[in-house]
Amino acid sequence: VTLEKGTEKFSATGVVLEEEERARVYAKQAALSPRFAEYEKTTTRKIPVVELVRK
Repeated sequence: VTLEKGTEKFSATGVVLEEEERARVYAKQAALSPRFAEYEKTTTRKIPVVELVRK
C-alpha cells in the first residue's frame, strides 16, 4: 500500500499480528476509543489487527 503522512508518501506492507501482539495492540486502541472495544463485544469473529511495515 502507499501511505501519506503529512507531505510524506511511502510504501508499506500489511502484516496481520499474531494473537499475543494483537491483544496488546488491540487493548491500546480500545483504551483510546471505548466504542472500538464495544464493537468487539457485538461480534463472534476475531477482528484482525494489521501492522503497516514501511518498505
